[in-house]
Amino acid sequence: MSTRHISSCSENARGQASPRRADPDLARQLRWIEQFSASVMPAPVLPPQKATPQRRLFDEDRLDEQIEWASRLTGEAREMTLQRLTRARQLGSQRVVATVPAPEVLADLDRRFPNFAEVTELVRMHLSLCRLAVEPVLRLPPLLLDGPPGIGKTVFARQLCAALGVPLIPLSVSTLSADFSLAGLDASYASAKPGVVWDALDQPCMSPMVLLDELDKLPSRADSGLGCLYALLERHSAKEFIDEALRLPIDASHLLWIATCNDADAVEPALRSRFQHVRVKEPTREQLWAVIQSVHEGLRRESEWAIAFDERLDEGVVARLASMSPRQMRQALEIAHAKAACQGRRRVQLADLPDLREPRRRAVGFISSN
Repeated sequence: MSTRHISSCSENARGQASPRRADPDLARQLRWIEQFSASVMPAPVLPPQKATPQRRLFDEDRLDEQIEWASRLTGEAREMTLQRLTRARQLGSQRVVATVPAPEVLADLDRRFPNFAEVTELVRMHLSLCRLAVEPVLRLPPLLLDGPPGIGKTVFARQLCAALGVPLIPLSVSTLSADFSLAGLDASYASAKPGVVWDALDQPCMSPMVLLDELDKLPSRADSGLGCLYALLERHSAKEFIDEALRLPIDASHLLWIATCNDADAVEPALRSRFQHVRVKEPTREQLWAVIQSVHEGLRRESEWAIAFDERLDEGVVARLASMSPRQMRQALEIAHAKAACQGRRRVQLADLPDLREPRRRAVGFISSN
């Protein structure tokens, strides 16, 4: 090839390239190489996925028997029982149970509720035990939080439930006037319906947390008719719980129970003994700042209007809040923000705070640091 021809080819390459047709033989070779590589190269090995633990809520044969029984009923009772039992069949006898969360989920509770440290540590220890099982299923003993009114027991219980990642079933004990509140009303009555326990387990998850608020408001066992609560708090007897309306034995042993009270001595001893009782004290002076921050953060998180206000609190406002219980703190902050809004301000001032202090209540944490 002449020098002139070589130079001409180089110039053509540096300039606009002339169009070329694809080589069909080369394309076939590339496809063959890809197919060959796929046949000899093993697929990447992915780590095995842990299956979500499940447990049997009820026996399917017993469910069939109860559906046949319900079909022989009449009126509204027939419609109600068939509807509930059919839903149980649709959800299936195998239900998901909660697993133990990572240890760090309790860190926020340590920060926001420092005076509940004993409760948080008790939960942490039981979670450590659960992690040793082949399947780390979430199990906790029934907990009774005992302490003065207004220190945040109910709020803590709700936040604990959120940290554990389980559904919450809140119950005001003062409204549980009869046994059918929990265990259902027999189908022979016109107003028959399942109780709270069946409703709590009529879901894909078998591990909701039941909050019994103000357990010391529960009448004596003889008067209340809530004898089923005693059995529900014991794991072995809760495995064969029967709702009176539907009469299908179910496993209620995976329910989580937490109760609050102002005076544990007012709780019937046999019932109190079924809980791990923790006395929660008022926050000390060292803990007050964290409590005020927690109340303020909770209010801001739950209020749509909070974004319009400065998130910082003046020292004078903090000092006034420190003389209140956590419940009073929240009420005072709500009123203070409303007053500031009426005056077109976006920052709470000391004058905005109402005086909600009880005359006979000592200033929390400022007389004694305990």
